[in-house]
Amino acid sequence: MPNALALLVRLLCIACYVAGSPSGPSPHICRFWHRRWEKARGVGWGSKFVEFVHVPKTAGTTVETWLHCSWNGPNATGRGIKCGGANPHITDCRHYYGGHTPMMNRPAARQAGVASMMATMGRSPLSRLVSEYNGMLRDLSTPKMCNSSRSALISMCGGRGEFFCAAGTGWNRHGSRANTPGRSPCVAAQTLEVFARGRGTKGMRYENLQSHVVMPRRPAPGRNRSAAEEDLLSGLAAAPDAPADAAASAGRNRSELVHRLRMSYTVVGMLGGADSVTSFTDRLAYVLNPPYRCEPRAARDRSARQREAGAPELLSAESIPPDVAARILARNGGDVELHAALEALDREQRDCFARLGGGST
Repeated sequence: MPNALALLVRLLCIACYVAGSPSGPSPHICRFWHRRWEKARGVGWGSKFVEFVHVPKTAGTTVETWLHCSWNGPNATGRGIKCGGANPHITDCRHYYGGHTPMMNRPAARQAGVASMMATMGRSPLSRLVSEYNGMLRDLSTPKMCNSSRSALISMCGGRGEFFCAAGTGWNRHGSRANTPGRSPCVAAQTLEVFARGRGTKGMRYENLQSHVVMPRRPAPGRNRSAAEEDLLSGLAAAPDAPADAAASAGRNRSELVHRLRMSYTVVGMLGGADSVTSFTDRLAYVLNPPYRCEPRAARDRSARQREAGAPELLSAESIPPDVAARILARNGGDVELHAALEALDREQRDCFARLGGGST
């Protein structure tokens, strides 16, 4: 109980930090974003390249589909383009690179210069883990998923989903002999708490997965700051956002995290509200100024397939008992901190983007 109470206090402190000033971001911050966006926008669209850092279960496939449409048109299929993307049918490595490759593992050469920019979407750690859990439950309840010629290459059909379903359930012919795969919808044998300690896409651990994928490289020691960064830092020094109380040290750490993300990513989004994806793609469209105007479309609805398969009712983040949620979040402290930072940046960018309409640069 004391640990759960401590975590609650920590989350409340983070919430206070994220809320920030009721008047929105300072003029220095918006001036920084406006100049950065305008500089990128001024580059010819044929020379721009976007590194979209796709965190699993954060509407990344919807964003990649939108990117493909924006560069190649609504009728382009993308078939035949092979460059290592997570979604080969919507991959275009001429103008953008998506996929789940962590930012720190991406070639630095691709990130050099004004023509290259970084973008990412985040999500509440608990909601993201619930979505991972539901995805496994849904897919292992779909007969075709693990019964195709290439299903042995799908990680959830192998070791990742081997013991997820109760014995005799789940359409997974690659399951362990000790847990004989059934021929019926999956009945989960794992709780969310146990599942959250496992591994997901590309063998990455679910715990603090967002931090692993999103966190940027640390600045090189003694590096020279750009004029834009110096201007931003001087403005922030005059009006710091970090709380001046007993949690000042933690506040400074969070401020440093926000600043690292601010200097690394051109556009940041947070999956949550009904307009979260549209707000993200609107900002990205402004910066990219691509040749086609497309609207983001949600990944195809699987609810009909789920009903046909008779899958059990899926979990919701609200249904998780508070003590279980507290224990899961305690093991994902890095993602909790990252979520607060990304949420702050998303709100910051939304406010600054709205000010562009008034010409305040």
